[in-house]
Amino acid sequence: MINLCFSGSAEGTLRFFYKNFEIESKSICCAELALHGGDISIPFDIEKRRSYLDIPYYKNYTNRIKRDISKFNRKLKKCDALYIWFCRTNIDEHLGMMWAVNYAKDIVGDIYLCDCTEYGDGLGLMQNYNPNYHFSVKKHKLSRCDTEKISDEWLKLCNENSGLRILENKKPVSKPIDYFDEQIFGLAGKETIKVTKILQPMLCREESRFMFAFILNRIDYLIKTNKFILVKEGYIDKRLKALYKSDIRKNEDKFDLSK
Repeated sequence: MINLCFSGSAEGTLRFFYKNFEIESKSICCAELALHGGDISIPFDIEKRRSYLDIPYYKNYTNRIKRDISKFNRKLKKCDALYIWFCRTNIDEHLGMMWAVNYAKDIVGDIYLCDCTEYGDGLGLMQNYNPNYHFSVKKHKLSRCDTEKISDEWLKLCNENSGLRILENKKPVSKPIDYFDEQIFGLAGKETIKVTKILQPMLCREESRFMFAFILNRIDYLIKTNKFILVKEGYIDKRLKALYKSDIRKNEDKFDLSK
């Protein structure tokens, strides 16, 4: 069997509570896809997402994801059951579940959904529970009808390929790529500001929670299109460029800053 999750923190939760969840530690796989933004067009290909993933994380981050998917694929062909761990209120975990169902439905015999929504908005957050806490996670076996329905919903999003996906009425929906621009501009104010001062409140808002990758990509785009001016480039350890540590300000040629 495979127990699949969609972030490093989620993997940490599964490994920490593996006995509680009644799974084997060696069966855990992770694919951190950040599917809330970027290209998901058919055929789905991580390489098409390289520029999107490398901006918020680090250069060659995409290569790591490709290795994770390759590892998952090798295991999938040898197992008889796939268990997908996710929270419906976490956009990336919800989308990851849909991607995995579509990816695995014609490869593996049985697919189970392990829905942890009642315990929080992401598997990674479950590490805050007491180590002795007993979780009661139902493992729902999908019928062929179930898998086809989820697969169809995923393929609809892929065909729309809007560049941004959010949760609306607890379901992933496509939104225009500039959907959050006005909020980003509002937080930027009139003066020079650190990108983190925009990022932090955006990540606290219901619609844009967990969207670290998209928000940084969007700010990068707004710099490249002269809506923002890059005042001072940020670095990690004085050598690795890090957009989230940079200083930016609105371009006065694009905005009326007198108001």
